Amino acid sequence: MVVIESIMAIGFRKLRFEQPVSLEKGLTIIRGPNEAGKSTLIEAILFGLYGDINLSNNLRKPVAGTGRITLNDLIAHGARRAVIEVVFRVGDRRYKVYRVIERR
Repeated sequence: MVVIESIMAIGFRKLRFEQPVSLEKGLTIIRGPNEAGKSTLIEAILFGLYGDINLSNNLRKPVAGTGRITLNDLIAHGARRAVIEVVFRVGDRRYKVYRVIERR
């Protein structure tokens, strides 16, 4: 079983987790008002684990006129890069995935 231990996201859409946010083992409930970042947190975890932009395309409506979400769409407005770090455990082994997206 995969257990996500923590996530850090800087410059990923509107997330600003400069220090890793720890997730306890077991059920985690994410709640908050509209536009609070719940879906963005899930998107950051999925992108961190899989690095697949198509997962974002399935979760969100694309930016008007483009038809698809690009890597640049994941970077926060005004930021030059986004950093995502996900730490997870599978059985007795612990893994860390660190991804960086930079604007050109």
